[in-house]
Amino acid sequence: SGKYKAPTTTWQEQFDNPASAAAHEASEQEAAFAVWALNEPVNFKLRRAIDLILPSIAEDKGANMRIGDEDLEWLITDLEGGMRTGCVKAFCEPRKSRSAVLLYKGRAVGCIYGNKTLPEPQPTEPSLQMMLNDLTEPDTQILVYDLPEEVTLAMSALFLGYPVERNDDLDGRSYLDYIGSWLHQKEQTACLAISTSAGGTCLAFVYKGNYAGAFYVEDQTYAPDISFVYELLGNDRGANVSASILPPEMTSSAVRFGFSLSMARKNGATINPSFS
Repeated sequence: SGKYKAPTTTWQEQFDNPASAAAHEASEQEAAFAVWALNEPVNFKLRRAIDLILPSIAEDKGANMRIGDEDLEWLITDLEGGMRTGCVKAFCEPRKSRSAVLLYKGRAVGCIYGNKTLPEPQPTEPSLQMMLNDLTEPDTQILVYDLPEEVTLAMSALFLGYPVERNDDLDGRSYLDYIGSWLHQKEQTACLAISTSAGGTCLAFVYKGNYAGAFYVEDQTYAPDISFVYELLGNDRGANVSASILPPEMTSSAVRFGFSLSMARKNGATINPSFS
C-alpha cells in the first residue's frame, strides 16, 4: 500500500462528525492532522529497528532512567508541556521489547516498536500505544534526549510523510542530485533513505530545501556535511535512494502535527486493559 492516497473526507467533515470520538474531542488543528494520519501512506520498506532514530548529536547524551523510579504521568506531562523535540528510547526486559518515539514539540511524529511476537513493523500510532503500555512496567529503562528541529522534522517524513514514486533509471548519485535540487527549489522537508548494496542504511535530512545532515544507521554516526553522502554513493554504484516528503501543511499553524502522548496513553489503555 505504498502509494499516496488523497484523503477521502475533508478534515472539516471529519471534525463535524461526532461519531469520530478522537476528532470530536480534538481541536480543529488536531482534527486536521488526524485525517492525514488516517490516510497517510504506509512506507515500511526499511527494517524498523529502533537504531533507525539517531542518537543525541549534542554533547549532552540525554538522561537514562528506570521508569519505576519516575512517574509515567509526570514524564508525559513533562514531554508535552515542555514541548520537547527529540527522542525517547525504551528497553523493556519483561516484555523483551525495544521502542523509540520521535518527538516534535511534545508530540509523537514517528514511533518504532519491536519484540519477537511482532515480525512486521507497525505504523506510528499502534507502535506508540504499545510503547506507552510497556512504560507501565516499572523495570523499563528509558533514555530521553533532544534533537535539532530540522533533523527531527526531516526524519518525521519517514514515518508520516509520503513516499515519492520513482519511474526513472538514474543511479543513486544522479537521483540524489535530481531530488535534492527539486526539494531545494520547492523548499520542501524530506528524508532520503539510501540503501547500500551491502544492506546498510543511511538517512539524509532535508529541511525546507536545505541539507541538514546524514545519519549512517549501522555505525550510529551523524555527519553534518553532504560530502559523506557523495562519498557513500561514489563508492557504491548499486546503492538505492528513496525519498519521503513531509507535506508543508503539517507544519503550518492550521495543523497540530503529531500524535498526542496523553491521548495515545488513554486509547492504548482502553484497547488493552490488561496492561493498565
